[in-house]
Amino acid sequence: MHLQKYHRVFNRLNARHQLPVPARPRWVQVNCQHDSLASFEQLPLHNKRILVTAPRQYASKLTSLLVAAGARPIWVPGVSISRLTEQQHMQQLDEAIQQLDHYTHLAFTSKNGIIAVLERLEALHGGREAAAAHVRKSCIKLCALGADGRVLQEAGLQVDASPSEASTKGLVAELAATGQAQGARVLCPVPHVTGT
Repeated sequence: MHLQKYHRVFNRLNARHQLPVPARPRWVQVNCQHDSLASFEQLPLHNKRILVTAPRQYASKLTSLLVAAGARPIWVPGVSISRLTEQQHMQQLDEAIQQLDHYTHLAFTSKNGIIAVLERLEALHGGREAAAAHVRKSCIKLCALGADGRVLQEAGLQVDASPSEASTKGLVAELAATGQAQGARVLCPVPHVTGT
């Protein structure tokens, strides 16, 4: 790991946990360049076991940062994200996304919601281009939180609202501040939560 990346990871972790600064790093030669690396024992989370409860889709980035800081992450998901399987729920989603012109905004609260809706649109309209054309034809405004909007852009769609505060509260505030809340008809696909 390059020294600069190591320091970024350490600084993020240190900001939260006030970790001790590792002792002097060792110098190693990598591809004829000198790079300063800390030994494994000097990493800030050396041999600490950390329980990661995030779903699989989100855990990989976090666990790689933890491993880079010397931790031994243990993945025990507290939530599992899966596709809709019940026909009733699929039918409700299909009906709503077939009638996008009945709404002024399509608001997504997660990357998984965006992917699920895009997959259903592709299935209903015969592919990615036809799905994007259906959305554009409806003139609906698309809303996404934070970096999740990139999924829409990669599908060839424009994100019309992405609040600076990446939360549903931030989205409502953004629509109100831009004068889009009054009279808005917002379709907001939300997860179907099951379990005990």
